[in-house]
Amino acid sequence: MDDRGAGERDLTDEQCAIVEAARRGESFKVTAFAGTGKTTSLTEAARALPNRHVLYLVFNKAQQQAAARRFAALKHRDPQLTIEARTAHSIAWRLFGGRRYRGRLARDTHGAFRAWVSYLLDRNLVWGAKSDARVDAAWAVVDTLGAFLASDAFEFGPEHLPARAAQRGDSVLNAARSLWQELDGSSSGSLPVTHDVYLKAWQLSQPVLPWCEVVLYDEAQDATPAMLDVVKHQRKLQTIYVGDQHQQIYEFRGAVNALRSLHLPEYPLTRTWRFGERIAAVANGILQAKGETRHLRPSAPRRDTVETGFPKVCDLVLSRTNVGLVEQALRCTERKASFFIRGATDAETGAAANGFGELRGRLLAAHSLWSGRRTRHPAFAAFESWEALRRMADADGGEAFRPYVRLVEQHGARTPALVAKLRNHAVENEGVADVVLSTVHRFKGEQARRVALADDYWEFASRRKGEEHAALDEAEANIAYVAVTRAMEELWMGGAQATLQSSLALLGVSLPVRGAAVR
Repeated sequence: MDDRGAGERDLTDEQCAIVEAARRGESFKVTAFAGTGKTTSLTEAARALPNRHVLYLVFNKAQQQAAARRFAALKHRDPQLTIEARTAHSIAWRLFGGRRYRGRLARDTHGAFRAWVSYLLDRNLVWGAKSDARVDAAWAVVDTLGAFLASDAFEFGPEHLPARAAQRGDSVLNAARSLWQELDGSSSGSLPVTHDVYLKAWQLSQPVLPWCEVVLYDEAQDATPAMLDVVKHQRKLQTIYVGDQHQQIYEFRGAVNALRSLHLPEYPLTRTWRFGERIAAVANGILQAKGETRHLRPSAPRRDTVETGFPKVCDLVLSRTNVGLVEQALRCTERKASFFIRGATDAETGAAANGFGELRGRLLAAHSLWSGRRTRHPAFAAFESWEALRRMADADGGEAFRPYVRLVEQHGARTPALVAKLRNHAVENEGVADVVLSTVHRFKGEQARRVALADDYWEFASRRKGEEHAALDEAEANIAYVAVTRAMEELWMGGAQATLQSSLALLGVSLPVRGAAVR
């Protein structure tokens, strides 16, 4: 006799195993491949826990709003269900940060960083004979603090230093400690704080979550050690972590592979509802190259295709970098096609914001520095010169600035004209665009019917001369995996095909295109 509930009868055996483990009160982790129904699994797991207070922990505000809407409908059908969707930051602010840092929360992260740099310079906490050198040193201190904020450490240590500051390790760590003391709410400091500051201070207080009995931690692969540490120390709670270690692409924000570090029973989700066998074969090639022994399988027969080149009509073009994004936008202008660049997701509506304004502002700010002028743009205002920006872009932690330095160096004095040309073809509404352009990071967690890959993806395997085995760049392999698994019906390899083929070939794997293995 089938003892599944009404909502469970449509679940796969893998999903039912997760629901049963939740019902038994187990703490465990779920390793969920792309499109395998983890949201449905978590929802049904929550429904299996009536009369228990469940905290559904998500990565960002947009996910929290979407989950809250979903759970509101569930509660209407199941009045006994008590579940609350929150972000770690919102809990930290409500329980701790609000009373300790009220009035100090920065409007934007870059504005806070700029204030921190000024504080370090004004108090001579950094070294350097020249102004630019002192600014660079101040940014190294800020990067050190950022690494500490993301970590689960209770003290600063050498592991928080960026590589460029290793030779002055003690000085950098001392300056970072002074900056943290000024930011910490236990002092009388007035410097603006970021969300990560109050989250770290909350984690250091070793908090208890007394109002909940179960924690469902979604997208756990993107958790920072600071976030994870709070949940791991809730000894009396049932905890369920869900994520896909192969979709961990936020290492630059301090994320760790929580699933790999958690020594808990594991339940897999391997049957995808998103695409069919051909796209799954490409994804499995990348998984195989990474050493994954399980295979991504379609849950039901579905027509899909993997093609070479670019389609004449495309729903979405995915780029690896912002440079690639601009290059794709320029191709749209040549074809007289309108485009929409995806920005951050709106927390209230769940719709993607127009990212062209952000891209335009950063390009023009970088161009101002290239032209010998200062800029008021929050992300670039701390740089006194183009050389200072270049040095930062080349250093560890400067990844956010590199695309704009590269683009301005490529287009020089023509940058404003380039921006104006792009503006003539950019549209405000995603629904009316001929083509939607996005980076992989912006489109993570979403899907589109027809997806093409840009030509700016990076190799994720390399072999030095004389070495027998190729080395794997796991972070880049994850980005490739996320990219190819966004398509539902048509995956066009575009300019990324050669890069993926060569990387996979070095690792002994072939790339299936049009149903055949192409080397």
